[in-house]
Amino acid sequence: MELEHNIELFIKHSFKNRSLIKPDEKVSCYYCRTSYLGKYIVEWTGDDTAICPCGIDSVVPYEVDQETLEKAYERWFCYSDDFTIESYRMRMKDDCANIPGVNFIEGDS
Repeated sequence: MELEHNIELFIKHSFKNRSLIKPDEKVSCYYCRTSYLGKYIVEWTGDDTAICPCGIDSVVPYEVDQETLEKAYERWFCYSDDFTIESYRMRMKDDCANIPGVNFIEGDS
């Protein structure tokens, strides 16, 4: 499977990605579902994670087609009517358990 189509890796690639984002290369946000040049990233978290101009830290350091961005948005941001904080925590814990570099922290922040 091509990297830019593997939405399961988007969480890893949208974390601590400053060194991978180049000003003259396209990046994509799977929250607002847009692609744009990396030079438009002007905000970073303390751990060098890109913040999209939309305000969300869901930027991958490569261009992604619209259909895949839609699928990623549905995968990571859409929840059913029976959504609860506990079900979200369990889902994220299960989803992120095997991704190197992603640590799930339990409890409220």
